[in-house]
Amino acid sequence: MRNISGSSGLKRMHMRLDITGAGFAGMYAALCASRLRDIRGVSPEELEIALVAPEPTLVVRPRLYERHPETLTAFRSVGTGLRS
Repeated sequence: MRNISGSSGLKRMHMRLDITGAGFAGMYAALCASRLRDIRGVSPEELEIALVAPEPTLVVRPRLYERHPETLTAFRSVGTGLRS
């Protein structure tokens, strides 16, 4: 945490939430944290959300046990608006 000055000149704390892993759980946690930050009116300068992973992508693979798996497609990168 570090202090930042707001527009009123008052100092506020800067916090950073680190989420380790960019699988489905990590991605969902980061998206939910971002949504809650917005709902509560907290600025990204006050609460930074960092998703820590070896690659800046989420890979979604088709599940071969589903009906007609040949019609499913895998897509590589899901944009999140989060920094890598």
